[in-house]
Amino acid sequence: MSVIRNFILLVLALTALAMPAQGASARPKVVLVIADYITLSDLLDSKLPGIHKLASEGAVGLICPGTTGKGSVQSSYASVSAGAYCWADSNVDQAYSSFESPDDDEYGSAGTIFKRRTGLRSMPAVVQLEVPLLDAINLEKGSNSFPGVLGDTLYKNGKKTAAFGNSDLADQKRRRAAIMAANEIGAVAVGDTSNRMLRRDPVSATGFVTDSAKLATDVDSALKSVDFAVADFGDTARVELNKTNLSDYAYSKQRAKAFANLDQFLSRILKDSDGRETVILASMAAKIPVRGDKSRLAPIVIWHSGGSSGSLTSSTTRTVGLVSGFDIAPTVLAALDISKPEKMVGTPITSIQGKEDQVKWLDSMVLLCRKTVWPVLGVLAAIGIIAVTAAGAAVVFKGFRPVVPGMALRVLLVATMASPLAMFFAVPGSPSVVSYALRLSVWMVALTAAAFGMSSLLKRVLGDRINRLPGALPLVALSLITMVVLFIEACGGGQIIRYALPSVTDFRGYRFYGIGNEYMGVWLGCVFIAMVWLRECFPGWAAGYKGKLAALAASMVVILWLGVPAFGANAGGMLAAVVGLGAVYISGVKGKFGARDVAALVILGCLVVACVGFMEAFLSRGAQSHIGLAASVGSRGGYSILLATIVRKLSMNISLIGTTQAQTALIGAIPFFIFWFSSIGRKIDELSQGRPTFHSGIVASIVGAGAAFLFNDSGIVAGGLIFGFLVMAVLYSLLDRQEPALS
Repeated sequence: MSVIRNFILLVLALTALAMPAQGASARPKVVLVIADYITLSDLLDSKLPGIHKLASEGAVGLICPGTTGKGSVQSSYASVSAGAYCWADSNVDQAYSSFESPDDDEYGSAGTIFKRRTGLRSMPAVVQLEVPLLDAINLEKGSNSFPGVLGDTLYKNGKKTAAFGNSDLADQKRRRAAIMAANEIGAVAVGDTSNRMLRRDPVSATGFVTDSAKLATDVDSALKSVDFAVADFGDTARVELNKTNLSDYAYSKQRAKAFANLDQFLSRILKDSDGRETVILASMAAKIPVRGDKSRLAPIVIWHSGGSSGSLTSSTTRTVGLVSGFDIAPTVLAALDISKPEKMVGTPITSIQGKEDQVKWLDSMVLLCRKTVWPVLGVLAAIGIIAVTAAGAAVVFKGFRPVVPGMALRVLLVATMASPLAMFFAVPGSPSVVSYALRLSVWMVALTAAAFGMSSLLKRVLGDRINRLPGALPLVALSLITMVVLFIEACGGGQIIRYALPSVTDFRGYRFYGIGNEYMGVWLGCVFIAMVWLRECFPGWAAGYKGKLAALAASMVVILWLGVPAFGANAGGMLAAVVGLGAVYISGVKGKFGARDVAALVILGCLVVACVGFMEAFLSRGAQSHIGLAASVGSRGGYSILLATIVRKLSMNISLIGTTQAQTALIGAIPFFIFWFSSIGRKIDELSQGRPTFHSGIVASIVGAGAAFLFNDSGIVAGGLIFGFLVMAVLYSLLDRQEPALS
């Protein structure tokens, strides 16, 4: 019995000793695999076992990097490491294994240089030597975010990171992925980014490829001691960046070979998963399109052992199938049960079971928008310029009217103003060019007809009051239709409008939801027309409190629905609405307004936006909109950060003015201004006789257009749309005055 008892005690003791070890090995782990220049179809349509397993068992989405222009790919990597917008240049590639010797004149190995520069005694396995230069870039840009926040947060919470592999070319080091695992001084505890992670392959695009077996072995080994590992696969980038040196056949063959190598690596990683690993496959650079084509968004897949397939989303984008590059760092922290720091503006990525078709539709819709945006907008802009020029000529030159019938001019003006709403309604449906063009044409015709039909209804509703209307009743009717549609859309947070052609910049990460500056301009333009024109039908509205209260209530609805984060989430639009609608209200009550009124309205608008922003910053932590994030950043970084934001908005407007599209629009507007100074201005004065608030209302609306221009980073678009809508309404009214039989 004593032998049996001792045996049982020994087994229990060994079991007790083993349990802590098992618990330690069962800690959650995250592996982030970087494979640049791939597409969604490369993953979803793959027959390779490892890639197929990852895509079919994981949740899939598309990444909006949130960075554009020169150095955007480098900035995307730095932004992932910061969990917020972060600038970077080629210095982000200066990562080395500590034993390597950098290609410069500084003495010693990379580890020795790192110790000398930082004053640290310990030598990490991988070092990012140029973090100070990256910090300097962000300080110069006025940024409150810096690379290395993810790694630093992990280290401060007792976690270790690792970085393996590279995307080196034959003549260029490309080791930007290491920044995702580095802390704020550029240290990575474990890893190897040297050419030891490669193997020679004379027939490959660069003469070498990633050693997938070694990469998998090193990552698996590192996960015994680290919690977060970054694996830069590299081969897909090498093939894509050498595409110009390859024939189409060679490129196709090399790309297939790169995916086969990636599949071998992923198969090992997924097979060796201990049940608590999260594997993230992300492409931080979209595949380079062939000549004449447009780029797609890059894909991301998140796989959990025992998890289910689905679509990715986040509170940052509020869009099924779309996440931001800023969201990757908070997702890593959430998987490791660590709260994200306040410096990070991204939010953890979540999955929705099913909805894979939504991701495919989004992928195709992005491509459709990028293919058609300038051709469609160019055609519509040309139609608008022709309509305004012809209408202006008809108003100025009486002999021009027989050449272009007055009714044709009116239809052209209404169709032009209906085009933004037609592009909104044309979104649902097949994302093919032909189908979209057909839907857009049908909706333009339908909305034009609806405007004329509703004008007849308004005549009945207004009765004799219609005689006081300055004219342009179909445009007033169309304005009311547009206002109602955009109000309903704002109530839903902009679920459709984000895919409309004017909002195509949403896919670059400027905003993901709500009412963008383009449709903000459309909305305010329609509101100004409806208020300024219709109030002339009620000349005594400002004499009693009911009329004033109704005008204020209508203005408040527009202001709140434009700016409140749950709806429009447009801070600049909210400020422009306060200034513009406030000026319109004052012009109606007093018959005029002055510079002091405008200054007071600007201050009031800033206070309203600040109140909304700070309320959301404190009430909606972790899922803030643009306004709440701006308030949070301002509270942490002081007025210098907000001032930098204002400077950025102004500089973007200046840069947009220099674009070909803006210059073409300005040139197209020259005939109207010539007509204005020749006689249109005088004719407006004549139209305003007996309507004391009409002229001041138009001026107040122009002030609102100026506010939209000044307080938004693409304000030239918003201000231009408001001004353009006002011009069309004025010209239509003057045509009605000359030819009342057609009004």
